[in-house]
Amino acid sequence: DRDIGAQYEYSNLGAGLLGHTLALKSGITYEQLVVNRICNELGLKNTTISLTPQQQVLLAKGHVGDTEVANFDWQALAGAGALCSTASDMLTFLSAEMGLKVTKLYPAMEKTQIAFAPMDTPGYEVGLGWCIAKKFNSEIICHAGETGGYKSFMGFDKKNKK
Repeated sequence: DRDIGAQYEYSNLGAGLLGHTLALKSGITYEQLVVNRICNELGLKNTTISLTPQQQVLLAKGHVGDTEVANFDWQALAGAGALCSTASDMLTFLSAEMGLKVTKLYPAMEKTQIAFAPMDTPGYEVGLGWCIAKKFNSEIICHAGETGGYKSFMGFDKKNKK
């Protein structure tokens, strides 16, 4: 037990509820909101939740060990990890986050990278959706995720633009 905001703790439920709330407020689905506000602006043509038949063929199957597992059906908690993407789209997104791709979204993206609270691990802080690792005379901005059968990581060195 602790006061609200007294200590950082990641919450997939919180991320899912945030996505759901933003969708309700906008009057469109979470998928439409992300596509309209982010994907279209950045040119991410293969980042979506509802896959076309062509995208379904290209989708890597999730595995736990040697066993193929079904994809999650996210529904109201889509903000917790329902998006599917390609490596090309993810690199485009990363370029925008780093400020290498000119976009009107960069001022908002840059604000998400500002640390506002320490994490449990020494040398790590949290921004809005990003973990900021301040170690070895460097600052790595990153996020990792895991759903049934899939794992992901994205990170960059903001100062050195790598």
